[in-house]
Amino acid sequence: MPVSPSTKNAIKVAVSVVLAISLALWFQWDKPYWSVISIIAMAVNETYGHALRKGRNRVLGTLLGMGYAAFLIGCFSQDPLLFIVFYTLFLAYCVFMAGNQRYGYMFTIAFVVCAIIASIGGFDSTNTFNIAVLLYCVFKKHY
Repeated sequence: MPVSPSTKNAIKVAVSVVLAISLALWFQWDKPYWSVISIIAMAVNETYGHALRKGRNRVLGTLLGMGYAAFLIGCFSQDPLLFIVFYTLFLAYCVFMAGNQRYGYMFTIAFVVCAIIASIGGFDSTNTFNIAVLLYCVFKKHY
């Protein structure tokens, strides 16, 4: 008995959600629901290739945003004026590149991630730098 494509897709999404939440709980993540949200976000895409491209752009954008935030905190955490200038330049570049058909989503994610990380210390230079060093030490210890 042949199964319709929509039924196959529903089964794939259901199995993916169960696996994602199970793995997230097994790894003891703080917020396991994000894994399910990611699966659902990828499932609503038009095609498999589109979902892969969006996922790749999300990962690359996250890495770009993390790298630029590390650059900002490492070089300009003690000088607010230069911090704001370079942060604004990155914003301008990301907004300009967001119009790119293929990589626009990557730059949107990059700016959001950079904004979150750069503002994690409440724009207090000492606090931001201390948090960045702490995150580096934790990351280095686990990986």
